[in-house]
Amino acid sequence: MQYPEKNLQPSNSQYPAPVYQTDSIDFIDLFLILDKRKWIIVFVTLVSLSIGFALNVSKKPVYLFTTTISIGIQVTGKQLVRFETIETVKNKIESTFIPYVLSEYIKANPDAKPFKISVSVPKRSQVIILKTSASDKDAEIVKILHQQIVEALAKEHQHIHNSIKLGYEHDMSLAEIKLKYLENATVVDADLKSKESKLINAETSFQRLTNPDLIAVKQRKLENTILQRKNNLSYLVDLKGQLNENLSHLKLAKKELNLKINDIKAQLTDSLKEREQAIKEVDKPTQAMTLLMIDNKVQEYHKFLLAMENRMLIKFPERITEIEIKLRNNKREQQAAQQAIDQAQMNLNNFKLEQKLDSTPTRAKIVSMKAQIERSKIDRDREILELKQKIRELDLQINNLKPTRAVMPTIQSLRPHGAGKIRKLLFFLVIGFIAGVMLTFYLEFMDKVKQRRATSNG
Repeated sequence: MQYPEKNLQPSNSQYPAPVYQTDSIDFIDLFLILDKRKWIIVFVTLVSLSIGFALNVSKKPVYLFTTTISIGIQVTGKQLVRFETIETVKNKIESTFIPYVLSEYIKANPDAKPFKISVSVPKRSQVIILKTSASDKDAEIVKILHQQIVEALAKEHQHIHNSIKLGYEHDMSLAEIKLKYLENATVVDADLKSKESKLINAETSFQRLTNPDLIAVKQRKLENTILQRKNNLSYLVDLKGQLNENLSHLKLAKKELNLKINDIKAQLTDSLKEREQAIKEVDKPTQAMTLLMIDNKVQEYHKFLLAMENRMLIKFPERITEIEIKLRNNKREQQAAQQAIDQAQMNLNNFKLEQKLDSTPTRAKIVSMKAQIERSKIDRDREILELKQKIRELDLQINNLKPTRAVMPTIQSLRPHGAGKIRKLLFFLVIGFIAGVMLTFYLEFMDKVKQRRATSNG
């Protein structure tokens, strides 16, 4: 069953039926629009290509300059420890060294273009890379800027390097002094010789009751040892007094020389004033000869003053330092001599006590003393070996202490950095084509707008 269509519009003629028009477009219409204005697309594309070609011709190639920086390292045990962490150094370069170097460059060259220096750390590496893009003519400038950054970082790390090296050298010096002390038989073996002497005494004690001459010889030997060591100590004491007297004379002579220098300076000042007065009156015949004599006197004062100041500032301090060193050595030798005297006196007292007690050491005591001597020798040899090993390790650490430096001079890339000329032309080709298509659609749109206005006005 069909129902009649109802007219939904009002019957009044003052309401005309609206006309609906679609603006949809299919691919065929799109192709026709592009074909219609293809020369516009070609023209815009050619213009874009021309711009790209002109830029390729006018713009100079840009190269990438890289400098690889190795942070200073030290050997701690079996590990390599860097002076600072990579991130810390990277932040310092970015926030301090690069701005400072670039600002100094701009101050020196106000009309120069600024460079952009970047910092990067490759993955799983312990180096820092400086990168700068610049033309071939700016290669030397970029290399200098990179070098200044590396030098600034190396200078800051040089304090750390020197401090670590001084620590190693100080430890090595102490180890070498101790090793020299242990290897010095005259000083270090005093205790060992004392023990050996006690052992000999213990072994010969068995013969004391039957050999009184041996007892007397032993006692005289101990007494002579004490006497010799006391004589040595007396000599050291006399030497100390002589050194102190020489030091006092030197200081007094230095003081007198200082007074003499001041006196010569005063005479020199007076001569200079006389010379100035003679210069003012040089037109007189007699004053010319006076001026010559004053000049000779000034030259002699200068020469004499230079010689005395040389003695005052160089020779006297050297001599005083030499005497002070001898005094310190004398003090150590006196202490060693006094210890030797005490030891010898103790040996003599023990010997007399044993004679009073009329005792004889047992074989067990002799065996114990021999074991103690052998143990002392073994401990001394072991300590010497440990010190030699420590010295070798410290020497290895000093040799493996590497400063912060550039691994190689700044390297320039073999080929220009960035997009190549063909890529740039393709880029401008695509941009030109897209711009031409957009211009085509715009013109088509404007044509339709005009047609719609013309229809509305008609």
